[in-house]
Amino acid sequence: MEAVNFVDAAGSFFTINTQARTVTVRSPFGAVRKYRVKDGVNVDEMISRWAARPDMWRVRRPSFPSERTLERWISDGVARAVDGCLVEADGVCPHGAPAWPRVMGII
Repeated sequence: MEAVNFVDAAGSFFTINTQARTVTVRSPFGAVRKYRVKDGVNVDEMISRWAARPDMWRVRRPSFPSERTLERWISDGVARAVDGCLVEADGVCPHGAPAWPRVMGII
């Protein structure tokens, strides 16, 4: 496992590269920051702690919905939550993950 991706309730993506020992953070508004994991920190334990947080969800790949997709979701009244579940456009899935339009501040 080289990269593990999480998304938080604010819609920021966190990619942990286990080989390079880095964390890259991408906000839904374009900001990108990269951090080096400190020596002595066990990356696998860090991943486990993040996975246990109620405000972070593990995702396969970090990608933001397009503007067109967001418009369609709002029009249809259903959307994907940040963890991929299908929910109401302003809703939250059973796992506690908010819908993308809600995270992006559109609804």
